[in-house]
Amino acid sequence: MMDRRTMLALGATAGAAAALGPAVAARADDRTRKLTVWLTQQHMQKLKHRLAKSDQPQASASARLLAGVRAKDLTRAADDTPVQPEFYVGPYYETPPELLDLSYRFRGDAHAAYRLALQATLESDRQLAAASRSLILRWSALTDLSTDDDTPLVWSNQFPEFCFAAELLRRTSSVWNRADEATFTDLIRRGAILDTSARTNNWGSWGVVLRMATASYVGDLVGLESATDRWRELFDSQFDERGWQPAEITRNNGTGNRGICYSHFNLHPLTIAAQMALINGIDLFGHRNPSGVGIGDAFRVLMRWTKDPTEFSRDTGLWPETYEAYRANGSPPSYNYGYGEILQQHFPDPVFVELATVDRPLSFNWAGSLLTFTHGQGLA
Repeated sequence: MMDRRTMLALGATAGAAAALGPAVAARADDRTRKLTVWLTQQHMQKLKHRLAKSDQPQASASARLLAGVRAKDLTRAADDTPVQPEFYVGPYYETPPELLDLSYRFRGDAHAAYRLALQATLESDRQLAAASRSLILRWSALTDLSTDDDTPLVWSNQFPEFCFAAELLRRTSSVWNRADEATFTDLIRRGAILDTSARTNNWGSWGVVLRMATASYVGDLVGLESATDRWRELFDSQFDERGWQPAEITRNNGTGNRGICYSHFNLHPLTIAAQMALINGIDLFGHRNPSGVGIGDAFRVLMRWTKDPTEFSRDTGLWPETYEAYRANGSPPSYNYGYGEILQQHFPDPVFVELATVDRPLSFNWAGSLLTFTHGQGLA
């Protein structure tokens, strides 16, 4: 069990702090104010306006990423199969697919809840809001949250999307009531033990996303500021003077044949977290590590490798697997750089424009999906 000082250092939410004692809870409550998790009211109004004018890329992305899967999302929401009480996910690369069903259901529900909440807000549709609500609240049935194996990573990189959805519902729909709010914030409190931000690789970056999302949802400024401090610590240690990610480019027992994929898998959460910080008044996009490298430098390096994986090999001496080298072998993308929709606004990159022109709409399998729809701009 962590002591109170450690929990505060790791950015426990106000709810998690309350579970530790009144003194800690009081400290968190003293710094409570209204925060935004992901999409502001102004952002949603802008999306409505762009859709009304059939502006791109929102119009096409909406048709493919939202309306195109609406029927499946509603069917998923109507499935009343109980959630099993224990949340445990085994080691991803060592667990048979049939034993990953819980992980896949959790991910699928999070994506569907977010998609439906977005559409419910844009269309003022109560049925869609109710469906999103059911997907979010069914996971309150969890009673045993394991901290073993890949369970914390799955929670850290997916639960934030439930927060994105719940924020939209509580702000815009009457289907979300006080009891729902209490139930969901209790789940946030219980899930704090799965925060992976103490880790140093991509796990740590995903933990920061979880901390920012949950702290913002409950209005915990202490937790948000602690998460931004951890973001800086991770960025300073994860990127070298070339903008490379040494812990990620050597993935798969030092062979590096998954190095491009895992570099994306780490830059994505760092970008999502930086965006969450920005809408709450904290700029991480301008941060530079002791080597003088910022997130824009890392973006340019990785986009160059994404366009031509042989550049990755020439630079690092490591060789990606065939599925990693999709640009070279002509196969479709096996991983995604959708977070570039955000970084492109701060650090315009011609390679991103070139690839996104072909690959849009861009999404992602983990928290922060639908980025072409929510954050995409015209490509010049």
